[in-house]
Amino acid sequence: MALYWLNNDQPVMRGGAGDTTLLQGNLHFTGNKKYAYAGVVTIPTSRENSLEFTYWRKQGYGTSVIGDTTYNFFGNNFAPGDSVLTRYTLEGLKLSWNYLTWPYPSNGAKLRIKTLWEVQYVGIGTTFDAPADPDAIPTNGNKSVILPTLGLGVEYHPAKHLRLEAKASGFGIVHHSDIWDVQASVVLRYGRLEFFLSEKGYHYKTSPQGDQYFTQTILGPVGGVRFMFK
Repeated sequence: MALYWLNNDQPVMRGGAGDTTLLQGNLHFTGNKKYAYAGVVTIPTSRENSLEFTYWRKQGYGTSVIGDTTYNFFGNNFAPGDSVLTRYTLEGLKLSWNYLTWPYPSNGAKLRIKTLWEVQYVGIGTTFDAPADPDAIPTNGNKSVILPTLGLGVEYHPAKHLRLEAKASGFGIVHHSDIWDVQASVVLRYGRLEFFLSEKGYHYKTSPQGDQYFTQTILGPVGGVRFMFK
């Protein structure tokens, strides 16, 4: 399945507990952003269950002007008034076992409930550069999260070629990282093709115990098409 995720949300970077510089380290990324692209591979397993692998990627770039105090990003200082060019690449991976919990066997039941047993990864890579300041050092920063996530999915089949889906999963560790993921979809089937229209929300926070950490909530519609081999 190929997906296109329309959203305008940007990451926020903040100074973490591990920052010993005592300098400002917060930044809300601005400027141009590319919408996310995604792909999903689903493998049927026994007992009407399935194994699902999801990958998505989002990029953005912009310019931020440093205020009236020195900022420190990942160990390098940027002076007041610097025009800092920023870029980021955000990537997510999810491996999910979708387990049909009720009813089993489904026997064509319109309402079906699944439990979701998952592992999710999200990573963000960033660059900062102030080309007009000869003292500024181009800087790279990378953070990531990998967590098990648990969730619930509901399917309703009002007609043979139409179904409604809703699913949500997440996990977090207090004062450390967290992830949650929600999605509601309308799915229309035609032959070996399924057409999706969804509304998706995704949130992550890397651990605030480091020198810097990132947080972001991404909301927006998703459109896609799935090809089924049989």
